[in-house]
Amino acid sequence: MLTIVDQQIKRWLAYQYMKDQDIDPTESGAQNPYRILLHQLTGTTIQKPRKIWVVNVWRRTQCKEIDREAKIIAERENTPRSKLAAVRDKVA
Repeated sequence: MLTIVDQQIKRWLAYQYMKDQDIDPTESGAQNPYRILLHQLTGTTIQKPRKIWVVNVWRRTQCKEIDREAKIIAERENTPRSKLAAVRDKVA
């Protein structure tokens, strides 16, 4: 895991590399031909992976308890079945 100082150094080195190579930072994104070729060869996506929210990881382990509580609340408040997902979100 990178510390804050390591991340700062990594950003500074990337900045210096772009400055030394005279790379336009707006061109280094998804439209850069080298980057597109690299991702085609490696089979990865151009976009960065999305960070998993901690609450979603917790929800997977507590699924039964969340569903049980959501059903109780839905019955008590006479919530239609189409709104059950919103009740689950509130419970979680």
